[in-house]
Amino acid sequence: MSIQSINPLNGESIKKYAEDKEADVAMKIEKANKAWQKWKTTSFKEREKLLLNTAKILKERKGELAALMAVEMGKP
Repeated sequence: MSIQSINPLNGESIKKYAEDKEADVAMKIEKANKAWQKWKTTSFKEREKLLLNTAKILKERKGELAALMAVEMGKP
């Protein structure tokens, strides 16, 4: 089975995503927990650096991301 992202404006398929198996979900949850354990001990200076880099990437991709968000919400 797959999960489909559909443009609500016109009903067109945007993209299909494979549904994760239960073992894959468990693995992803464990991976997220390990990342959290590391993050909560990360210094504020290092967090700042990582978040500023994230902001830079989002700004660089803003056109692409804005278009995707508009389509997924059915906006022209």
